[in-house]
Amino acid sequence: FTAPTPLGGARPASDPAPSFRERELRLSGTETEALYATANEQRITLNTLVQGAWSLLLSRYGGETDIVFGATRACRGSALGGEGTDTMVGVFINTVPVRVPVDPDRTVRSFLADLRARWRALRDHEHSSLVRIRSWSELPPGAPLFESLLVFEEYLLDTSLRSQGGAWQNRSFRLLEQTGFPLTLAGYGGSELLLKIEYDERRFDDAFIERMLGHLRALLAGLAASPDLPIGDLPMLAPEERRRILVEWNDTGAYLERDRCIHHLIEAQAARTPDAIALSRNGATLSYGELEARANRLASYLRDKGVREESLVAICCERSIEMVVGIVAVLKAGAAYVPLDPSYPPARIDAVVADAQPRVVLSQSSVAALVPTHGAELVLLDADAPAIDLASTARPRTSVKPGQLAYVIYTSGSTGKPKGVAIEHHSAVAMIAWSRTVFSEAELRGVLFSTSICFDLSVFEMFVTLASGGTLVIADNALELPSLVERDRVTLVNTVPTAINELSLANAIPASVVTVNLAGEPLTLALSQQVYRSQASVRRVLNLYGPTEDTTYSTWTEIENGQTTPVTIGRAMTNSQAYVLDARRQPVPIGIPGELYLGGEGVARGYLNRPDLTAERFVENPFAEETGHVEGAGARLYRTGDLVRWLPDGQLEYLGRIDHQVKVRGFRIELGEIESVLCTHPAVKESVVVAREDGNGPKRLVAYVVPRAETSAHDLHAHVKARLPDFMVPSAFVVMTELPLTPNGKVDRKALPAPAAAQASPTREAPRGAAEEAVVELFGAVLDVAPQTIGADDSFFELGGHSLLAVRLMSRIERAFGRRIPLPAFLAAPTARATASLLGRERIGGEIIRVNSPNPARYPLFWCGQSFPQVRLFAERAGADQPVYALESTFYNIKDPRTHVHEVAKRYVDRILEVEPHGPYLLGGFCIDGLVAFEIAHLLRERGHDVPLVAIVERDGPDATYKRLRALSSLFHYHKHELRKLEPLDRARYIAERLTRLPRSFLTLRRREQGHAPDAAEVATLSEEELNSRKAFASRNAYRPRAPYAGRVDLFFTEGTWAELPRLGFRACGWDKAVTGPKHLHVVPGDHDSVGHEPHLAMLAVAVRQSLDAVHAERPKR
Repeated sequence: FTAPTPLGGARPASDPAPSFRERELRLSGTETEALYATANEQRITLNTLVQGAWSLLLSRYGGETDIVFGATRACRGSALGGEGTDTMVGVFINTVPVRVPVDPDRTVRSFLADLRARWRALRDHEHSSLVRIRSWSELPPGAPLFESLLVFEEYLLDTSLRSQGGAWQNRSFRLLEQTGFPLTLAGYGGSELLLKIEYDERRFDDAFIERMLGHLRALLAGLAASPDLPIGDLPMLAPEERRRILVEWNDTGAYLERDRCIHHLIEAQAARTPDAIALSRNGATLSYGELEARANRLASYLRDKGVREESLVAICCERSIEMVVGIVAVLKAGAAYVPLDPSYPPARIDAVVADAQPRVVLSQSSVAALVPTHGAELVLLDADAPAIDLASTARPRTSVKPGQLAYVIYTSGSTGKPKGVAIEHHSAVAMIAWSRTVFSEAELRGVLFSTSICFDLSVFEMFVTLASGGTLVIADNALELPSLVERDRVTLVNTVPTAINELSLANAIPASVVTVNLAGEPLTLALSQQVYRSQASVRRVLNLYGPTEDTTYSTWTEIENGQTTPVTIGRAMTNSQAYVLDARRQPVPIGIPGELYLGGEGVARGYLNRPDLTAERFVENPFAEETGHVEGAGARLYRTGDLVRWLPDGQLEYLGRIDHQVKVRGFRIELGEIESVLCTHPAVKESVVVAREDGNGPKRLVAYVVPRAETSAHDLHAHVKARLPDFMVPSAFVVMTELPLTPNGKVDRKALPAPAAAQASPTREAPRGAAEEAVVELFGAVLDVAPQTIGADDSFFELGGHSLLAVRLMSRIERAFGRRIPLPAFLAAPTARATASLLGRERIGGEIIRVNSPNPARYPLFWCGQSFPQVRLFAERAGADQPVYALESTFYNIKDPRTHVHEVAKRYVDRILEVEPHGPYLLGGFCIDGLVAFEIAHLLRERGHDVPLVAIVERDGPDATYKRLRALSSLFHYHKHELRKLEPLDRARYIAERLTRLPRSFLTLRRREQGHAPDAAEVATLSEEELNSRKAFASRNAYRPRAPYAGRVDLFFTEGTWAELPRLGFRACGWDKAVTGPKHLHVVPGDHDSVGHEPHLAMLAVAVRQSLDAVHAERPKR
């Protein structure tokens, strides 16, 4: 006996001084007679019946099967041998603990007989003091033997005294006493059984005690009426309470398009708003119409490859527009997608593909080598693009139904094997339908898509947005939000609390954000209010709960700004049900913890290829007939393993897990899977993994290992990292001679020690210089590690860091040094030495960032436009020996389109000369920033500097005639694309309508050609992205070179752009007159959107490198 029986439903005492109240319940004469009859029939006392009911109530309230409560015994029969004690004056009463095993399968008759025997066996020990009895237990010091007391008397004092007759009959008596226990039940026999509960009102409220008395009444009635029923099946809830929690609080039915699949909703949106922006990534965009056409082509191509309904298609791509197109195409083909993350270890990817056995694997050249196909056909979105582009843009004809698979997401498995959760179309459609009742179009206008497609939050982000007409803003993770070029178009952020905590602490939530969805781990009230305070534009913070097995979200609630009550997980969303059940799947009362079971449209089909596990976790709904869910989605329930309780207002409070599954930074992790992987290490005998929250730091994984041979933390870390995703790799490894055990032989997780401070490695490289020392100090502060143990070349992540702590480190570095390091730059080289180097030379001249190290053998390349991560990757692909500076893009900061290029170029020239006072200079730029690079070259040459090369990517020239021809060509290609979608009769009507608009079209064309920005009427109708695009268009058209350029210019066009460029007499695409020096034309793979991403970015870098090498060969640097 190691702990007192918990008082289920009790709250922590908020005041040091107890305050007691009392509630009572009097049973009717009929009810009391039935109890006496049962007691006589079973040869027990009414006291035993009351003890039995109290034992069952404590067991069900606390979820325990070994119950201990206090009880009073008269002790007169055993005192002094029992002789003459009936006439002696004095108090013989003693309080003793009563220990009752509650086996729910035991019959009422057997249970009561055993209880009576135990009560009688106490006779030999009833004089023992509680202090002495406590010494016989295994309780820790200070812990009480019990927290509830039962006192039973055959008659009330008042009844006993009145029975004396005479003057006693005219007097009323009441016994005033307090036991000091948080909960005391007093029973008084007689013709009407009276039950009184004295309770500490700090721990319980009046309504809770009233319900408790009702539960006691129901249990007593069950004990009397059903002697041969298992005690676990005795009813405890009153009919009205049962109906409230089973039926009324689950009355969530709402309209649902039951004949639609996910892609049908996206197709309908594309038909409504074909020109609206569906996807955005680093400035590149794709409209709904373009998404529809590209997804249709790929879907048709997949159908040609044999993909059919219920086929599985794995997708392993870098986060990009192409990845989303691929997912939508898989759905359109009738298949279900299986997401794979290229950053996962090969062993993990192999395990998923081997289990799923997809028919096709969709990937890209840059990551295809990571994906074992296991017999599947490999389709590369880039290399196979020419063949895919030949496929039809018409929607493929499929027979996919809402009850067929949409996706299979693999989650952590306790046996060491990931399990695939199979979700059908109707489940995601139900989530989309719910979202339309909760979020406005304005909230969904720009949704941050930052979650890996391997996690179910991505399902909400992708499909709710695309089915509602919003723009999906694609990011690698939520922490990139402040550095995104599209950050100001994000209106809704859907992420985990730990991520939003870092963003809000850094004041990095953009002013455009109005709604924040938080899910994946428990949300605190403090954090919700912190979000409101950090960004005044945020109008709503929602707490969402749900497992992957119930299609992302199951319950939800909105936290008000200024709210003071604790955060709950709310109520079931529409067309979903929530049940809180005990171990026998019976509903538990309001306020009592139980396991959460979920039902409704969101419940998954089950686990792929795991019928045993499916049967264990997906069970028949025992209340189907009672709640009206005999058929359809509500006939099955999913066991979540989460511990919750109902609150009186019908909301659910999350209490934790009933097993060893944990959530760390929003990732659902089965600790058993990590333990299984650790035990495959030849030097590991035993292992246990826990999630710890030591000090004020975030929750982290810690592994405890008993070795069978010598090993090290570094070796164990490498072993796990090679087999599991980064979020499952423990931050610390503790080697022990043995694991602590509880008295029953199980691992005592509470006794596991906190990881000791790391010891300095003998090979540790000490920091050199003040900057490195300061960064090491910051590493130590953020990681809670002694700085003297950190080497200058130690990886932040191998020291126990993760992406959220990296954001915190960036904030501290900015405060300490007054300079901000882009997170991607730190992630690329996460050591103190590399960070100090970045601080020393990162921000050099306002808008100029040094990307890599100088090289005296080569001229520096100044690259205009694109994001820093893109330029960094470009520099890596172009060769580490080529020094590169990044000049930040000006696309999102255009004030006056007519002078923009000239003004920006002039400012950049001054910065360039500060960084590199002496040439020669190599220049390059993407799109409109290619014009900026061209103008910089003009200005540098005017000042007498040498510019051997200007590389211009995806930007045709400034010749006015050519630009007019290009605009007409663009209109032609657009209308040609639209006409292909129409039937013959509709085509004629389309042409007639467009002809009436020609004068207006030419007028608009003329205004843009002259560099005019959109007028006020147009601005009112444009999104910020569209407005920036129009300004950039106007800036491009307004630019006029100051004179013909006599230097070398290399023009780089993608295959997609080259195919649409008019070349009638303009071999150099509008640069014929602007450049009189040597012109070199290069066509590279990809299109305007994809050239900034792998693999096309690497191909562009190789082509540019060839031009750079040619320049250096002609004019080697001396």
